[in-house]
Amino acid sequence: MSTTDLITIIGLLLVFAVGTFTSTNLGALAFVATFLIGTSLLGENADTLLSGFPSTCSC
Repeated sequence: MSTTDLITIIGLLLVFAVGTFTSTNLGALAFVATFLIGTSLLGENADTLLSGFPSTCSC
């Protein structure tokens, strides 16, 4: 397991912990974590990061 993998897993655990013990929306936390980890550690741009989220609603 690489360092990048470990950091992203820790980020995911932090998102779940903060969302569990506060009234913050998990989706919003995940969105912020995606941009923080993706841009600072992985060097990805916003278009690449947003491509992982659904862009249409099938409601």
